[in-house]
Amino acid sequence: MSLSNPGAATPGAAAPAPAAAFSLTRGGFTHSLLSRFGLVAETPRQVIDRILALVLLTWVPMAILAVVQGVAWGPAVRVPFLCDLSVYARFLIAVPLFVLAGPVVDRRLAMAVADLESGGIVPAAGRPGFEAALTRLAKWRDSHLPEILLLGFSFGLSWISTHVPAARVVTNWTILGDGPGSRTSLAATWLHLAAMPLCMFLMMQWLWRFLVWSGFLWAVSRLNLEPIPTHPDRAGGLMNLGEAHTAFGIVLAAFAVIIAARAAVMAHYGGASLDAARGPLVAFVILGFLLAFGPLLLFTPMLVRARRRGLLEYGQLATSYVRSFDRKWVRGAGSAGEELLGSGDIQSLADMGNSFEVLRTMKPVPIEVRHLIAVALWMVIPMLPMIATVVPLHTMLERLLALITATR
Repeated sequence: MSLSNPGAATPGAAAPAPAAAFSLTRGGFTHSLLSRFGLVAETPRQVIDRILALVLLTWVPMAILAVVQGVAWGPAVRVPFLCDLSVYARFLIAVPLFVLAGPVVDRRLAMAVADLESGGIVPAAGRPGFEAALTRLAKWRDSHLPEILLLGFSFGLSWISTHVPAARVVTNWTILGDGPGSRTSLAATWLHLAAMPLCMFLMMQWLWRFLVWSGFLWAVSRLNLEPIPTHPDRAGGLMNLGEAHTAFGIVLAAFAVIIAARAAVMAHYGGASLDAARGPLVAFVILGFLLAFGPLLLFTPMLVRARRRGLLEYGQLATSYVRSFDRKWVRGAGSAGEELLGSGDIQSLADMGNSFEVLRTMKPVPIEVRHLIAVALWMVIPMLPMIATVVPLHTMLERLLALITATR
């Protein structure tokens, strides 16, 4: 089936391959809107154009307005615009990462879907259910209502924040003056009414996509799939799903840089300690792992059953073969004129042992340690430059070395 956008296919053209047709991001209200302006993020050039457009719409106007009102640099406020790490993190790092993640995630998930579709794991009886799951995913992806609601919520929440007085830890570029006569700067007005809502929308849009993809996996996990117990990936042939999910690390990196920059600003200018941010940062890493790999736990019952069944079936097969091998080569004299050296029987015995070892080490989830490490690096590395603005690099390395030494 085709999951590309309506009208994308030409009449009489061959149906696209699943890997080319599947998409988690090419649909919905914003995709339709951006396609009118040629800002869909599919080719590298389109990705760059969309990133530049968002930077011009968010960071650049704030910088210009901050310069005009004298809060871009200098002693007017303790945290001028150009010294606020959170602004760089949100609009020059996180927003581009949110855009860049689209084609990367699409490509990885398309390969995983194609592997499910053509790898024999979905039996003929399960094909209608698999097609129905793809159709539901496309329906939710293409629905305009969720994204319109998310846009409304983002702009509404940001607008409300401009009318709710908040205690400032330190004077910054968002407020002009002190006391009753203080007023919101023009740069901060643009922040609350345009830049921040767009950043919030991109964050929530990706959370929505996580939900849509998780719904697809839930539907697939309920089908009568046929994982291959002796598959060399030790996950019944589903390990490509774990590989694909590492692409979500780019999205988590965008969240990480926002959180770390906020913690660094509070520590550098507000007098807060990074120790106070340790809990939220650790909680974010744990939540990030759950978002990236939690949906794959849906396949655990199926893989556990496949391993149990495989151990029983291959155990019986191995017992029968080993008994025949023993009868022929140990207790008997072998076939007339046949020697053990070079015999295919000994190779078959080794192959049987290898298959049984694969079964014995079969994983209950389609995840490898390298997948966890990849996502962990996506979350942790963006935090390091932000934290380095508060804690010197050599201090961080000393603490890391002490931690490694203590774990030995």
